[in-house]
Amino acid sequence: MKLFNKRFTVCFILYLCSFLLILGTVINSQENNEVGNSKAILAIINNNAITLEDFYQYWDVIPDQYKAQLNKEDLLEQLIIQTLLVQRANEINLNNSPEVAFQIKNTT
Repeated sequence: MKLFNKRFTVCFILYLCSFLLILGTVINSQENNEVGNSKAILAIINNNAITLEDFYQYWDVIPDQYKAQLNKEDLLEQLIIQTLLVQRANEINLNNSPEVAFQIKNTT
């Protein structure tokens, strides 16, 4: 079981890193094009899409003093991790707990 977990972890990290590199290029090209296509999909995580509109909803609520320390790739990575955590919580029925359900509701 440990070998599977290590292999899964390594594959996941490699996939995530390559995905983030490609995604950084997509975000930069979206900004440079100034097309304003808010339905552009930045990431798909197990059939859940993160759109450009979703991304900017999170970005817009971040105070300016924190934006100077945070880049957009970091925020997108956090959104992906958040989506994965919520999906996993739902898979193992943690969403049945009122405390966890409350936290999930506040993150989405």
